[in-house]
Amino acid sequence: MPHKLTKDRPQIELLSRQLADIDSQLQALTTGDVDAVIGPDGTSFLLRQSQIKLLQSEDDLRDLAQQLEQERAKLVAAQAVAKIGSWSNDLVSGDVDWSDEMYRIFELNPAAFGLAVHSL
Repeated sequence: MPHKLTKDRPQIELLSRQLADIDSQLQALTTGDVDAVIGPDGTSFLLRQSQIKLLQSEDDLRDLAQQLEQERAKLVAAQAVAKIGSWSNDLVSGDVDWSDEMYRIFELNPAAFGLAVHSL
């Protein structure tokens, strides 16, 4: 029996080195770079950190959009209470943008009254 082990030793060492190489390659590919996610149906997915960051940034973007909408609602309410409107003018296109309160102040229908510098 010792003779058989000695004879197979080079093959065993070769296989061990190959397994170690494969293991180190897998570790290099996955260390800190891949996470597993389980879907609702139980299937698992491997996500790279960049994909996870993208998903998180989409959540952050949704949160920011919601905050922006809340702030806009506060501005509209404040303008209505104070009876003050706001407007902006695009110098390149000549377009003018009025707040809802500006239309109320001037008693104009925003749908029926298109604003541009030349119409003022």
